Amino acid sequence: MSDDRYSKWQDVRIAQLSASIALFLAFAGGGLSFSVSLLIQPAFVAPGCMARSSFLVGLLSGVISMLVGITACVTRLSDFRITARIVRTRSLPESTDCVAKMRGQAARLGDWTWRLFYGQIAMFVLQVVALAIAIFALYGYRLVG
Repeated sequence: MSDDRYSKWQDVRIAQLSASIALFLAFAGGGLSFSVSLLIQPAFVAPGCMARSSFLVGLLSGVISMLVGITACVTRLSDFRITARIVRTRSLPESTDCVAKMRGQAARLGDWTWRLFYGQIAMFVLQVVALAIAIFALYGYRLVG
């Protein structure tokens, strides 16, 4: 009975991580789209040094967030692929060493997926903060007076 509960929660955790990676990919893409649409507007004022630097950091961190998120998806899918191979080959009598190696690979890929996910979030937060600073530096006067 406890194996069923563990399996259920493991499935939920797998789905939640995949959805979270996809969500932050979408957020970073939305932030990049917003930035580019702002940049190509004719009314966009050439920003000062601080705003320009902050805007550039926002753009770059958004691109990095997306690249890291895509890499997290690839490592996640590779982990699933290796896990499926483990399930298929562990019933073979001569597969003990091979399964142990594949389990090590799957564990490393899982660790990398989590590291990449945290990196993706960090880059997204940097993107949001940098773009907020740039937008406030450019258009803050409309808010305060």
